Amino acid sequence: MTDTLPARPTGRGTFPDAALNAAATLWFWVTLAGQWMFLYFVAAFCGLSTVSGNFADWNRNPFLPHGCIARDTMGNLAFAGQC
Repeated sequence: MTDTLPARPTGRGTFPDAALNAAATLWFWVTLAGQWMFLYFVAAFCGLSTVSGNFADWNRNPFLPHGCIARDTMGNLAFAGQC
């Protein structure tokens, strides 16, 4: 006699399986949307001024209380790396 597990039913899954799949799908799409919104935020506030070299524009962003600090090259580069 061999010890085997019962076969998993085929066809439609159970409610917990469907709920877990729906939650995972929702989580994926919400996370993806959040990542795209964050990318847009960074590109809108930091992208153009960084590419053009006009780092003083970082100070216009109300969410960045200390955007670009004059004569702080290393600090500004570290900030740009995070931005």
